[in-house]
Amino acid sequence: MEIQKIPQDAELVIFDYFNTLLICPNGNPMLRDKAFSLVVRLRLERKKSAISSTSLLKGILNCPGFLQILPFISGVYGEEHTFEEEGRKYKDLGLVCKELKAEPKSSVLIGDNYNDIDRRSAERFKVPLIIVPDGYSAPDYDLLSLLN
Repeated sequence: MEIQKIPQDAELVIFDYFNTLLICPNGNPMLRDKAFSLVVRLRLERKKSAISSTSLLKGILNCPGFLQILPFISGVYGEEHTFEEEGRKYKDLGLVCKELKAEPKSSVLIGDNYNDIDRRSAERFKVPLIIVPDGYSAPDYDLLSLLN
């Protein structure tokens, strides 16, 4: 399956955190290959970027490598920014877009799981979704390849 690229006209790139930006090969948490380079390039291209996760914000902030990318991220949204509807959990991508002043259709969510919360949240808020290989099956996946 060919992985889509981040559209040139995207205003906001929202990243899932665990297994997308942060991976844990052999139980050692670390930023995925080229994650730092990607968020820096997005900033240089004047695109906003955010993290939206189902993990507690405190857990995200304490992860290795997070402080390295924090200056290049426009917003960080943890479990405190999720909600349940009809027994299903969603990331509040509408809130992310609103707070960062970007239209959902001009945003993109980068996630690692099509059959789970990433897909449901993207569909619910009409945010285009790009699925990358998860950190367990492809820890060496180069996130920088998402750029054109």
